[in-house]
Amino acid sequence: CRGTCMVVDERVEPLRRSWCLFETLQSIILRDESPSFQGVVFCTSSGVLNYGAQAYDIAMSIAKEVSTIRVENASASVQADKDMIDNLVAAFPGGYECVNQFLGDNIKGALHAIRASFETDFESLNTVLGATRGGPKKQLSAADLQLPRIPRVMAAAAASVVGPPADNECDEEPDIEKQLANSAEW
Repeated sequence: CRGTCMVVDERVEPLRRSWCLFETLQSIILRDESPSFQGVVFCTSSGVLNYGAQAYDIAMSIAKEVSTIRVENASASVQADKDMIDNLVAAFPGGYECVNQFLGDNIKGALHAIRASFETDFESLNTVLGATRGGPKKQLSAADLQLPRIPRVMAAAAASVVGPPADNECDEEPDIEKQLANSAEW
């Protein structure tokens, strides 16, 4: 056995189930017994997170969930199963804390792999965009940027919701943000 594959989504339901907790405990035991064991890999619809799958949003959601999940709160449909698994985990050196740490370390490793993949992709795109657009561009400051004007049709639509501009001047763009903030409807 080279590792444990845990199929997860943003809600990380397997980490809320006692039998998955049992499999995680077995992964810890295998890690301690075999140096070639790779731990838990998190598999998603976008690929294996530990190998840098391009699922940044999913990985962040999973990491947030893992940071709050405590395996001792896992559930089972059969109470006797939960009791048996809880007793095994409690008897293991380090108990629940060890299992929680193991899961945290594995998702942290996956996040680092995803970050490295993202940075590589970002640099590649940056290089391609620089090469196709005539080389590196001047870094823009905030003063260099101009906010786009709201298209007239959008301004008219917003005005119909919050009323016409306060000064009733059609040539000026209405301050939609201000009008929305002052509107009793909003």
